[in-house]
This record gives sequence, structure tokens and C-alpha cells, in this order.
Amino acid sequence: MPMHILPILVNSGVPVALCSDDPSVFGNMGLTFDFFQVLVSSEVTGLSTLGQLARDSLQHSTLNGEEKSRAIAVWEKQWAKFIDGVVAEGL
Repeated sequence: MPMHILPILVNSGVPVALCSDDPSVFGNMGLTFDFFQVLVSSEVTGLSTLGQLARDSLQHSTLNGEEKSRAIAVWEKQWAKFIDGVVAEGL
């Protein structure tokens, strides 16, 4: 992503939410691929940044307060398990 503003926003502490257009309508590969593209094709690299992007996507979603709290709690539990797996595998 040469000259893309995303790294500047992230490095400046601006919350960023990656949102995918409807894959069935636009023929894209879905949100997981969007996160992958950001990770490998920009200056935004590393698991901590990727995790913050994912968490910000929930934090700034249109879920109501209770749904948002529940979604973030579930995500944080799954993220911690994922990170434990990464550390255990030495990736």
C-alpha cells in the first residue's frame, strides 16, 4: 500500500476499523483477507497492531453496548488463546 494513509493513522493512535464490502456482491475474498493484505502490504506489521485493528473494529462497530461488551470479551479470550498458540509454536 504505497502512500496509503493507514500507517499514519495507526501510528498516530487513531482507531481504525477494517470493514469488508459484501463478498458475494463485490467478489472480494472477505474480511480475513483484508486484514492479511494490511499486514503484508503496508508498514502496519506485527501481531500487536493486527490485534488492535481487530479490537478497534469491534469497539467502533454499531453493536449496542451489551452486544459490544460481549463481543469484545469473546474476542479477547480468543485472541489470548491465539497468542498463546503462536508463542507455544515459536512462530
